[in-house]
This record gives sequence, structure tokens and C-alpha cells, in this order.
Amino acid sequence: MKRITLLAVVALLALSVSGVVAFADDMAPALAFSGSLYSGLQFNGSSTAVTAKLYDQTNGDAEDFWLDGALAGKMAGLKFEIYTTDGATVVTDVLNGWWKPIDMLTISGGIGVGDLYTTPIEGWDSSSGSGWQVAIVPITGLQLGVWYAATTTAATADIMQLSGTLSYDMANIAKVGVGYAGGLQYLWAGFSLEAVAGLKTNVDFEYYGATSLYRGELDAGYTISGISANVWAFDSTKVGDAAWGVKPYVSYAAGMFTPGAYFEYNADASYSMGVNCSVAVEKQTIYFYFDYQSAQTWDGGINFKMAF
Repeated sequence: MKRITLLAVVALLALSVSGVVAFADDMAPALAFSGSLYSGLQFNGSSTAVTAKLYDQTNGDAEDFWLDGALAGKMAGLKFEIYTTDGATVVTDVLNGWWKPIDMLTISGGIGVGDLYTTPIEGWDSSSGSGWQVAIVPITGLQLGVWYAATTTAATADIMQLSGTLSYDMANIAKVGVGYAGGLQYLWAGFSLEAVAGLKTNVDFEYYGATSLYRGELDAGYTISGISANVWAFDSTKVGDAAWGVKPYVSYAAGMFTPGAYFEYNADASYSMGVNCSVAVEKQTIYFYFDYQSAQTWDGGINFKMAF
């Protein structure tokens, strides 16, 4: 009888421990990692010389190694992203935390917090510098965001550094938004359209109040049966910009191969044209390209990306 009682107690303890462990597993934050390595070889030519260098056209560096990680729970989480472009200096591009006390409210702070005010063509939620962000979603698709850029040294709080945005996302149809970027002092408005199958359109307009300058951009494309035709164009009065520019480009996805071509022309009569082809196998990509510029220079090369 005592043996049976002892076995029952042991069994009950085992079930209790397994239940607690299972419950703890359900509550434990999930840890995820990803990373990528970019590099390449580029040849640059002119009428007088040809040179070669390590260069990745995608990121504009000799090589890039990125490591991303996230620790996410039901109410809070952490994100980090480190990278190096020379193999010696490691840079922290993202290091932040977020807290979601209720479904409609998310508070984030640190380095590389998503900018709620970023325009559609730049990316609705791309990373930024250091600061704090509050996002409120009162109903599905509607988001109000406030962002405050902060430095790593002591500074007087400046209300003009506050940025804000209001956007509405109609899933698979369109997303519209307006905002104010305090640190850069510009107003913007934009939309993304996906209502038609195969057709994607991004438009944004920026107005810089301090200088009364503006910049408008369009990025639109249509894809059918693997063939993608796109056009990117801008009109600007910003210092350093050409008055306008246009860039049509096409590509064709055929299995692992995607060849493409483009032509770009700007108001200052400068132009460039090129052909390229990417070869993708799972998360690994090799990219071949050749470009010719109006200054009678050219470049061509090969990039590769290894991801995990």
C-alpha cells in the first residue's frame, strides 16, 4: 500500500512538474536569429584606365556581415542588429526594446526603432537613429505614432524634435499616411496601392518648411507571368537634386534566374543604363551587373549574398 501511495505521489509530482514546464514554455520569450554576408568584385572603367575593387553594389560597401536577433514575448521584447563592413569594426545598428501593455499600445525605445513617420518609398517602418516611439492602434489598420529622437549625450528636451504620423492600412488594398518629421522639419504625405493584382504603386511628397523646398517620388510596377515592368520618377527643388529624373526598368523571373535592364535620365542631361541578372538558390543569391554612365565611364561586377 505504501509502495502504491509512493508511486502515486511520484507520478503526481511528475505530472505537476511537466505541467509547470509546459506552462513556462508557453510563457517563455522566443529567441530568433538571422544573418547575412554581402560582398563582391567590381571593375570600374574609363577611357584611360580599368580598376578593380572589393565592392557590394547592394549596400555600397566592400563587404557587409549582418547579424540580427530578437527575443519576443507576449508583452515585451528585445531586438538587436550588429554589422561590420571591414571585418574589424563592429557597429550596433539596432538595439532596442518594446513593451505592449495593452493591444492598442506599443512603446519602444533604443537604437534603430522603426520610424513611424518614414515615407512609403523609403519604407513605412524602416530603422532610424536612437529615440523613443509610441504607437497607438485604436482599430485594426489605423495607427497614430509619435517619435522623439534622442542623443546618447545629455541634451535639452526640444519639442521640435517630436515627429508624428497618422496612417491607415487597408490590407491588400491601400495604405495612406501623413506625417511631420521634426528633426528634419518636413511634412509628408503618401500612399501605397495594391488593390489590383500584380500592380504596386508607391507615391510620396515631402515639403521642407524651413526652405520651402519639396520632393515628390513615384515608384510603380506591374508584374504578370514573371515579367515585371517598373518606373521610378521624381520631381524636386531640393539642393543637390536634379530638377527631375525618371528610371524605367524591367525584369523577368524564370526559375532561379532573373535578368533585368534599366535606363535612367535626369534633368541635368546625365544618364545611365545597365543590364543585370540574379541567380537565387534558397537564401543564397549571386548578382551580375554592367552599367554605363553618360560621363563615358562604366562599371561591372558580381555580388553575392549568403543568408541564414
